[in-house]
Amino acid sequence: MTAETVIILKIMERRAQGAAALLATGLAVAWMFGVGYHATSWLGWTVVAAAIVAYGSLGTIRTTEVQGFATWPLVSLVLFAGWLFGLATSATAWLTWIAFAGGCGFLLLTMGFLIGTAHMPPLHRHGLRHGLHGRA
Repeated sequence: MTAETVIILKIMERRAQGAAALLATGLAVAWMFGVGYHATSWLGWTVVAAAIVAYGSLGTIRTTEVQGFATWPLVSLVLFAGWLFGLATSATAWLTWIAFAGGCGFLLLTMGFLIGTAHMPPLHRHGLRHGLHGRA
């Protein structure tokens, strides 16, 4: 990998981490409002569980295997499932649609990160551990 590719990848990772943190914070705030306004409890706990998983992915995104990135589609799937079950069971409407918005956000984040890194070597970034100056 060239030094320019490494720099671009690090910038993309930071932006993706920021977007994931913003989405997770939005979900956590929605859960807090859900608790305060007595929204459907199972959906609120589903939303906060997705936020916790998303927060957990932030620390591991920079590993060589990119495990943190792999959790974003899972979070999206869980939020979409919560949205569908919320529609089917007449759960609190605003929390149901926040789950849908969060699922869309994590799906778009996943797609954007995949498209942005498509020209780079996938999941093989061992050179990043050694920085731009090669092995020590």
